[in-house]
Amino acid sequence: MNISEKIRKHRQEKGMTIAELAVKVRIGRGSMKAIEDNKRSPDVQTLLMISTALDIPASEFLELDFSQKKQKKESTNNGSERKKHEEALAKASALIYFY
Repeated sequence: MNISEKIRKHRQEKGMTIAELAVKVRIGRGSMKAIEDNKRSPDVQTLLMISTALDIPASEFLELDFSQKKQKKESTNNGSERKKHEEALAKASALIYFY
């Protein structure tokens, strides 16, 4: 499940509309819709605001589910994609820690 799918899932579980979440995150409805439609990636600050608005830990968005990890591992022979993912996760975790 990617970030967009996780945002949509948690938003719907909270019974919120895209417009309501956008107001809480302080971005436009179109921007929020683009994030949920996986047409735009949220920056770290926006992701933190989304996690706060949805009352979930920001780390929820940084975790891949087991099937995605397995697919990633099978699709890369040299592990370079995995290394890139791990580096990005470490950077994002550091930013979240210091936020």
